[in-house]
Amino acid sequence: MKVVVYLRTRPDESEASEAALAAQRTAVASWLAEHGATSLAEFIQPEEAGEPPRQLWTALKLCRQRSATLLIAMTDPIGSGRGFGPYSSYGHVHCVSITHAQPDPPPARPPAPPEPAEAPPPPAPVPLPPGAPDRLCLHFDAGRFPKLRVSLCHPGPGPIRDVVVTSVGITTQWTQTVTVGAGEAQRTVEVPLQTSTARECFELIEPGTCMPVDRYDLFFDGDFVTIYELTYTDPDGTPRRGRAIVGKGGPSGRWLTLVER
Repeated sequence: MKVVVYLRTRPDESEASEAALAAQRTAVASWLAEHGATSLAEFIQPEEAGEPPRQLWTALKLCRQRSATLLIAMTDPIGSGRGFGPYSSYGHVHCVSITHAQPDPPPARPPAPPEPAEAPPPPAPVPLPPGAPDRLCLHFDAGRFPKLRVSLCHPGPGPIRDVVVTSVGITTQWTQTVTVGAGEAQRTVEVPLQTSTARECFELIEPGTCMPVDRYDLFFDGDFVTIYELTYTDPDGTPRRGRAIVGKGGPSGRWLTLVER
């Protein structure tokens, strides 16, 4: 197993930071020995107010490039800071988190069965933003930069039904190893790295409204070419398909028109 080690410090609180770094190195050494893993590199992120996690971004890129796992050495807060994780994945990268929290004490009595979880309410439609094109399109809202809310905008006329929107990211900058064939013909090949496919479905979208379909993260999705596929039934009952492609680096504007296929 190949891992990239991610360590954290807090320069504003040197005593707590030094103790945390020493604990992280001890925990990592123990974890590597226990799991027979190989460390490809180590990145130390100083957690300072207002500073972006550049070491984390670099570690994630190396993980994608080498098909490695990100080993998060500590999830606990350092000093008066905030915790990090635990995560099983982050930015399309598999993660393993080493936690230092003590286990909960055993309950005095058997726990009651959990209440049935209620399904989350469906997303509510919102009016078309000003300046929307007069055809089906995607709208990228930068209000929560760097994560852009992506909405499917339907100007009309008439409602569309049975709407399915999928998205997937592909890059040739990094590859992953896959096994193909069977028996003596079995072999491993390098293929372009691809994200998992996201999917959103709607029974009906009224004219003059938008529905959220994705969150586009410029720091991670920007490394990929992202393909959005759309299927729907138009007001006349005709099944239709459309596609929109976001190039590497992110969308060039707020609007991206879907090309009918």
